[in-house]
Amino acid sequence: MEKKKEGLAVTDQRQERFLATYDPEKSIKLEVIAEKLNKSGMFPHIKNGMQAFSIVEYGYELGIPPMAALQSMAIVSGKLCAEGKLMLAQYIRAGGNYQVLTRTKEKSAIKWSYRGQEGVTEFTTQDAQRIGLLVKDNWRKYPEEMLFWRNVAKGIRAYAPDVMLFAQTVEEATQGAALTVDDLMKKESKPLAKNAVITEDLTVAERPNVIDVTPEAPAEPEPETTQPDESTPAASEKPDTGKPAEKQPEGTVDNPFVDECEECGEQIDSKVAKFSKSRFNKKLCRDCQKNNAK
Repeated sequence: MEKKKEGLAVTDQRQERFLATYDPEKSIKLEVIAEKLNKSGMFPHIKNGMQAFSIVEYGYELGIPPMAALQSMAIVSGKLCAEGKLMLAQYIRAGGNYQVLTRTKEKSAIKWSYRGQEGVTEFTTQDAQRIGLLVKDNWRKYPEEMLFWRNVAKGIRAYAPDVMLFAQTVEEATQGAALTVDDLMKKESKPLAKNAVITEDLTVAERPNVIDVTPEAPAEPEPETTQPDESTPAASEKPDTGKPAEKQPEGTVDNPFVDECEECGEQIDSKVAKFSKSRFNKKLCRDCQKNNAK
């Protein structure tokens, strides 16, 4: 009878304070229960016995039975999280009241009343868009439900934080990819294409033929070059006469002949004139030099 009274005392204490007092002996029993429940195969989202024990222990401290805890709680990225419906049930169990003011696919508004405190929280599609939720498959398919449960978590944390000790919902922990623990076992949907557009009614309009290309800077025009007329020989070229090209005397490019023969008047270059002056004491062309040499 004494043990029963002690048990009743613990139960009354849990109901009064809502959170259970940690009991090491109870934890040992819960570990055995968690291991057996994990081996049942009923909870595929639980990866091992230690995860199952963590959830059962956390549930016990919040006054949640083992089966209910394993059915609606999970570990995501190393943190315990719960479904929104469990969070709301705990809030009602703790004496909280709520009133749904708006529940549409564009907005959720809820009025809360808990232990003398009242307030209203809202969550809209604009809020979801700002934190990147509208690209998730669940948010595109069930916007009204997702807005409501996101707002439930927001309101309970704001006005009744002791109900779940600031725990996140499954939807929050997965950033909108899952709403329940069963969703954790589903494969992720195919991501949206880069050129997909989310319309006002949260439907996806994909434009597969649209290619997002950054415009390139216009190429600089190449300088125009005047092509020579093929029928007219270039200025630097001499017409082909069929005769071997004569060796040009040295001189300037424009006029290589700088002197004249003193006998016949033929133009001669400086070398010929210099040689003739030293040999015949006068400037002579090559022909006149031969004549004077005889």
